[in-house]
Amino acid sequence: LFYSMDDSVYNKNHQSSIFSVGSSNWYQGAQSAISLPVPGSDSLFYIFTARMHREPNPMFYYIVDMSLNNGLGEIIDIDTLNAGWDAADQIQASYLQNKEDYWIITRKYHEHKFAAFLVTSEGVNPQPVLSPAMNKDHLGQDRMGFMKLSYDKKYLVTCFRPDVELYKFDNETGQIIYLSKFRLRDLIYAGPAYVTYNCEFSPCSKYMYLGGTLHADSNTHVFQFDMQYIEDSVLFEQSIIEIGAGQGYHLQLASDGKIYLFFKHAAFQPPNPINEYVGVIHDPGKLGLACNHQPNAFVFTQGNVCTAFVNFAVDFLFRFDFDGICESDTFSFDPWFFPEPTYIEWNFGDPLSGTNNTSTIPHATHKFTNGGTYEVSVYVEYPS
Repeated sequence: LFYSMDDSVYNKNHQSSIFSVGSSNWYQGAQSAISLPVPGSDSLFYIFTARMHREPNPMFYYIVDMSLNNGLGEIIDIDTLNAGWDAADQIQASYLQNKEDYWIITRKYHEHKFAAFLVTSEGVNPQPVLSPAMNKDHLGQDRMGFMKLSYDKKYLVTCFRPDVELYKFDNETGQIIYLSKFRLRDLIYAGPAYVTYNCEFSPCSKYMYLGGTLHADSNTHVFQFDMQYIEDSVLFEQSIIEIGAGQGYHLQLASDGKIYLFFKHAAFQPPNPINEYVGVIHDPGKLGLACNHQPNAFVFTQGNVCTAFVNFAVDFLFRFDFDGICESDTFSFDPWFFPEPTYIEWNFGDPLSGTNNTSTIPHATHKFTNGGTYEVSVYVEYPS
């Protein structure tokens, strides 16, 4: 539909409009923009922005109307979120249970807080839910990095060049609670000064992947952590497994359920060689080397690898989600597959239920035989 970079928004024909907001020059941060539909509309979209942390630009958002300009879209409004005056570098989004309203989550660098702005069909609430965040003043220029939510929406992880911070996230209230932090260099015996710029989660939220890059190296070491231990800092840090090296300065789950790994363009670290390859973690939901990490899976033949990935709301990368809590409940399963599959088959991991253990209904339901932990999987076939 459209895309953005710095203070320019481009339509699908690569025609741009430039808008100056707050100052004559707007500098994008590491994870500086995210776009989502306006709740209740089929033609309006928001683009939320967060500046570079050392620039004095405010947080603001565009509204794009795709019904204008012969379907190419036009920006019809720009508004500033004054409560995000010091928001920078990190911005994420998470849908609420109704799958229409959502949180826009960002990091406030001077007030040392997280801000979660609620977005509904009534608009963007300018008064965010605020939660304490760690003070990053001591990091100076090393305050750049990505923020990621786990796909079960229970945890939030922020990455900076030396620090990785772990938080709990309440998707109903928007509150964020600090758990712990670590530096990758401290988890490895005689560890070098790794840069930890980005992380990613498996679609099932079982594992977190973290890239560690050395300043004078064109490779990144990629590590896996077991999320079942995230609230126990000792066990979580001890769960570290190196799965390989290659790309990994940037990690991003894609809609095919795989994690893709970039390095970064050589212009950001002269005189090191360009690494235009892309790595892939084919089975990110499996432990250790079984995750099937493949460095140098393919190469870019045009253009250069740049500093940031496209930013997604976690819900756009779900395989499916569910409703139900107690063993007496009938659980409902909702698919989030794009495009719509031509065939779908659920396996509820409950063999004692007999023929009810599988279903080919897209929005399936299941009543589990006993209380316990079950791993539900689904097989889909796409039209092309």
